[in-house]
Amino acid sequence: MVKAILKIKNPSIRLQLTIRSCLIKRIQMGVFLLCCLLSTGSAIAEDIELLSTENKTAIIETIAAYIGERYVSPDNGKRISSEILRQLSKGRYTEYNNPEKLARVVDADLEEISGDKHLALFFDPQMNKDLREPNYENDSSDDLMLDEERRRNFGFRQLAILPGNVGYLDLRIFYDPHHAGDKFVSAMDLLSDCDALIIDLRNNGGGWGQAVALLSTYFFPESGEQKELSSVYSRPEDKLYQSWTLPYVPGNRLSNCLLYILVSKSTFSAAEEFCYNLKQLERATLVGETTRGGAHPVDYKPVGKYFVLMLPEMTSIHPLSKTNWEGVGVEPDIKTTPALALQTAHLKALEELAKTTDDEKQAAWYNWHLQGKKAGLTPANPSQKVLKSYTGKYGSYEISLSDGVLYYSRGGRMKHKLLPLSEKIFAVADLDNLRFVFDIQNSDDKSLVVHFDDGRQLKYSGN
Repeated sequence: MVKAILKIKNPSIRLQLTIRSCLIKRIQMGVFLLCCLLSTGSAIAEDIELLSTENKTAIIETIAAYIGERYVSPDNGKRISSEILRQLSKGRYTEYNNPEKLARVVDADLEEISGDKHLALFFDPQMNKDLREPNYENDSSDDLMLDEERRRNFGFRQLAILPGNVGYLDLRIFYDPHHAGDKFVSAMDLLSDCDALIIDLRNNGGGWGQAVALLSTYFFPESGEQKELSSVYSRPEDKLYQSWTLPYVPGNRLSNCLLYILVSKSTFSAAEEFCYNLKQLERATLVGETTRGGAHPVDYKPVGKYFVLMLPEMTSIHPLSKTNWEGVGVEPDIKTTPALALQTAHLKALEELAKTTDDEKQAAWYNWHLQGKKAGLTPANPSQKVLKSYTGKYGSYEISLSDGVLYYSRGGRMKHKLLPLSEKIFAVADLDNLRFVFDIQNSDDKSLVVHFDDGRQLKYSGN
């Protein structure tokens, strides 16, 4: 995706883009943007000419020149450039006359030689033309991209309040706040009363650095100094640019909220920046597996008539670590599989909340949800005979058995599924403030104790 670096004072530059090449821009206030996930072949011309030997030589030499002159690391740039030219001289690309196939081969070579996941060559005739002949008055690709991302709710896949007042946000992209800022504000407003928050970036491939700064700001107090999040060094300009938390964001901040971030091998670029920054500032706990490892903002260069070179010209530098996550990813604080990351973070949040509160009643409430969460991970399996013995009426509560599952209803209201935590204790599937404890002596002597999460208990005799 794309990463925007704040605090840049250069003149504005704008690059055309295509939908499948998504999010390629350098716009507004001279802000650089980093793209990290691109798909090839986004605009295939009807009549593609086969490449001659001269064409291929010129293409590879152009790529080598760009890398040698502008790649973020001069030494690595020279090495990568020399190696790709050596491959050319060995006849590595002789057999690939189809430009689409050549792009795939050269792209694979560039990644293998460099180890840089942001250095890439892709086949995109339309984007190539847009870069060579920009038409700022007719930028329909921007509108198409915006419509597509709007249908995806600008990456906001899910918001929820989990048991124990733990917020959950599944965010798939850090989209440009110019269009998605209200989504960030609304999400933070909804989650502002949570005692802990889990942000799920397991499927987030990056986005705008402006969005990274916006979301990050919500986790620091309004009073006090702004936090420097990261810096970016641009080799072509030989300048260092900075990104800071914002002096103001709408709504309430979550500066005292426990923060957990879910990460995976698919977490990339600007999403990694968000993780890395907050980890360095000791503001968040990362849960999952090491991220993908892309910290080099890029620019885009047209090559020949059909190709676009995604070229890392900048590198991220954190003010505390003096380095970044390029090639190594961001290490989680709690290592687990992506599949287990959410439940691991939820359990950890409840444990920390119960341990750190000075209010005994509040601690008991957190422990209630913690015990329920743990029990739910290894559910009991009472026999059908036992389940059937629990059926009947207990005051206004009616317990029924259907398809091997217990349900309860009250006063003719809707039925709720009961989940066995043990042979006698049941949680309610969609109501986390109730638990049922059955005591069956015989068919004529049975009772139901309804436990509430605030400590209350009500006992009913059955019939």
